[in-house]
Order: sequence, then structure tokens, then C-alpha cells
Amino acid sequence: MKKRGFFYVVDAFVAVSILIVTLLLMYNTSLNKPVEAQTSTLSFDFMELLSGTIIAESSSTYINELRDQGVIKHTDLTLLEQAVEFYNSNPSLAIEFLNGTFQDILPPQYSGIIEIDDYVVYSQINKPEDQADILIPAKRIVFGVDDPQNIYVYTVLIKVWE
Repeated sequence: MKKRGFFYVVDAFVAVSILIVTLLLMYNTSLNKPVEAQTSTLSFDFMELLSGTIIAESSSTYINELRDQGVIKHTDLTLLEQAVEFYNSNPSLAIEFLNGTFQDILPPQYSGIIEIDDYVVYSQINKPEDQADILIPAKRIVFGVDDPQNIYVYTVLIKVWE
């Protein structure tokens, strides 16, 4: 009789040990799943910064220099509209404008690009796009007028990934 009780106690001890080890492994093992909300917020905030900041209200020394030099003629445009206006006349000027304005704007763990009609005008790449865990695009259509006869329309795409 005593041996049978001993085996029940050992059996219960082994079962409890297995449960404890399983629970410890579950709680100590973290799943490396990136958080989509942060990347999404960053992508849409970046687009909102571009499309919501008016040049006249900008405190950037680079933008003030361009305005003083006469490169920027319309201070009532947003940063996005100004970039598209530069792109329409000279794509390299749009690249210079965006790189000067948004130097290292993204946190180091994120990468991002700005495309105007599939032409990359800004990039801050810390990780290749094809290795991204999460990639969130934000898209806007921007139009402008060169002269009364020439209206241009461009699609601006911002991609941010982690």
C-alpha cells in the first residue's frame, strides 16, 4: 500500500513540474512581432507634416534660406506642394529640397521613402524594403498650375517600414 501512495505523489510531482516548466517557458519567450500601429502612425504623421505645414509658417533655416534666395516664390504652399512644384520644374531640386528639409527625420529603427509618380525624391533607408517586417504606405494626389494653360497632377507616395 505504501508503494502505491509513493507513486501517486511522484506522479503528481512530475505533472506539476511539467506545468511549471511550460508556464515559465511561455512567459519568458517573447514573440518578436512588430507593432503595426507605430509604423502606421509614423507614416501618416509624416504625410500630414508634409501636407499640413505651410512654408510661411516653417521655422526651418534651410527653407528660410531658399525663400531669401528667391528659390521659393510662393510661401502660401505646403511643403508637399512646394516639393511637387520643384519636381515639376526640376526633379533634382525636389530631391535637394526634401533632403535639406527632412534630414534624418525618421527614428533609427525605421526606413522610409517619398516617391512622386514612382520617382524617389527622398530616402532614409536603414533596412532594405524587401526585408521589412511592416511597410505602411500613405498616398496623396497633388496638383498645381504652372500657368493658366498648364495644370499638373502627381501622386505622392510615402512608405515607412520597420
